[in-house]
Amino acid sequence: MDVSEKSGVDVHLGDELPEDYHSISIITTDLKIAGFDGSLMIVGPEMMGYKKVIKLLHAINNQSTKGSG
Repeated sequence: MDVSEKSGVDVHLGDELPEDYHSISIITTDLKIAGFDGSLMIVGPEMMGYKKVIKLLHAINNQSTKGSG
């Protein structure tokens, strides 16, 4: 499955961010770990390896979901 088809990870970059941050991107996901709800954010250059980062966030999210049940 292509990473763009997966849900639970949001990508914000360029014009979607305030003008001072147009050269960066932010990739986020929500997590539940040991009863704690939070968000994990990766901040990097606009030209980062999105596919790898999104797969990593999905893997972390899947592990946190397995551990919280």
